[in-house]
Amino acid sequence: MEYDYAIECGIPVLGFVNGNTDGITFDKTEKGDEVRLKLDKFRSKVLSRTCRKCANSSDLGKEVMKSLVSETRIRPRIGWVRADQARSIDDVNREKRLTDDLAAAEREIDELSRALRDGAVLGDEIDVRELAQGGDLYPFNVGYMSSEKKIVFELVYVRWNEIFSSIGPSMYGYILRNSVSSHDARPTYIFESSLIHLIRSKIFDKVQNRRVDISPSQIDDIVIHLKELGLVKFSENKDEDSFFRGITLTERGERELSRLKIVRR
Repeated sequence: MEYDYAIECGIPVLGFVNGNTDGITFDKTEKGDEVRLKLDKFRSKVLSRTCRKCANSSDLGKEVMKSLVSETRIRPRIGWVRADQARSIDDVNREKRLTDDLAAAEREIDELSRALRDGAVLGDEIDVRELAQGGDLYPFNVGYMSSEKKIVFELVYVRWNEIFSSIGPSMYGYILRNSVSSHDARPTYIFESSLIHLIRSKIFDKVQNRRVDISPSQIDDIVIHLKELGLVKFSENKDEDSFFRGITLTERGERELSRLKIVRR
């Protein structure tokens, strides 16, 4: 009855059962058939939910401790406090709302500040309409090994719409450059493989499946150019222990990517 009532009230229940019932001596088991059936029925009920099996009393203690620690971390509950120190549920909810509102306001201030800084960089110098975009071509400096085992460098021209359509899907959410273990290698973005695939398709008759390299600085040039077009933005991720600056799509970037990707009837 206690077990069923706890389940009915949504109270967390931690189940522990003996994992070796065959090893229990007869003098420590229920003697009557009726009570033994009741025990088996209850055991089956406990096993139907998440529970831990134990081999002995020492094992049981360890499992109880692990379960309690896990439960308090995953599903913390309000608990009990002294009456003279207690706060009402309304007080708790109000504090949570204020905390959430403050965090949201700080994020919005950060985003507005960056938007103002980004707009000021270009707004007083170059009209966005004068920037290469859409069907305009961008020259990639590409290096690859020819069939004669010689390194060849070639300019491959790709339209900006193709570039953004290729790398844009990887920018949904928040992306960082992947760190590398080798000191000779440079950090890379996850979208670079998509960009390489796009460039390879332009000169596939020459490179086939051989490795294709592009100038590392061109990746940064592309990111900065897309930022100035208003399609991506630098996004800052802060917590107590670290600070990261990554890239994400702007609202305009999401709409433009959808326009490029949708399939019309």
